[in-house]
Amino acid sequence: MRPRWNTTARPLNLRAARSVESSTAMPLPRLVRVLLLLAALPACEIQECDDEETGADGVCLKSLKRFEADPIAQSAEYTSDIDLYVNNPNGELRVVRSDRSDRLEVTFEPFVLRAHDTPREEAEQQLDELKVSLGQSGRGLFVDVNRPAGSPGTLGADVRVALPASFASVLDITQGNGGTRVDFVGDSPSLILTSENGDCDLTTGYAEHISVHCDNGDLRASVLGIAPQSGSGFSTGNGSIELSFPSDGVFSVQAQAVAGGSVVTDVPSSCLTNAASGAAMTVSCNGATALDPVYSAVADGTGLSDVVLSF
Repeated sequence: MRPRWNTTARPLNLRAARSVESSTAMPLPRLVRVLLLLAALPACEIQECDDEETGADGVCLKSLKRFEADPIAQSAEYTSDIDLYVNNPNGELRVVRSDRSDRLEVTFEPFVLRAHDTPREEAEQQLDELKVSLGQSGRGLFVDVNRPAGSPGTLGADVRVALPASFASVLDITQGNGGTRVDFVGDSPSLILTSENGDCDLTTGYAEHISVHCDNGDLRASVLGIAPQSGSGFSTGNGSIELSFPSDGVFSVQAQAVAGGSVVTDVPSSCLTNAASGAAMTVSCNGATALDPVYSAVADGTGLSDVVLSF
């Protein structure tokens, strides 16, 4: 069972508000409420309002302003027998290399998107309710952003995780909404990433266990070193996949585009291709057999989601 999050509230100081775009609120008929809700949620806030001329009930769509709080920096001692778990429900996530060899460093940048005419005090109160933490439980370090029940879905934090140069532990990321970029994994033996919404860009290092799923977004990954594989491999629920591999590696990759897309690759002379169709093929490089590492890539989606391989 995965350990429970250990979170503590941190005071937040409102420092800025950036306007996304201002517009005048307009009452709208009941008949179009549902359609507008679906179409406008990403860029607008919906509020109840009345038509001043007729007195009829309606809804208003208001453009959003981004309210931000002061960044919060935390760090923790790192040893190679402690795994790292990251949970971020809303906001961009980036994992980079730190200059330190013995400490994990995390920066949280809280924000909330609200209607452009929202009072600063109201936005500040919601930012104060956001909980961010870096803590240890058992043999795990936990980076967590937690929103209270009833808070707006636009409340969240951009998170920057700086891994120590000596990092050699499991890296397990759960991302809700927002892009994910992993620039450094050190000597991690296991890379697990589950993203609900947003593009994923990552390097896998020499990980032996890879389970990366980018549910709604494109997935781009660079395999720096070939290693025996376990885990589910690379997959999307609605998006294309681009994978790059070292040209001198001895390995195979099984690729499928199951939503009507294609597997696209410029196969070097050192690799052999076994294609069941234009949407499913296995590429084996440098004399690889069934005993050598096998990578998996499956792209799904409502549109044409391709798998692009490069060596």
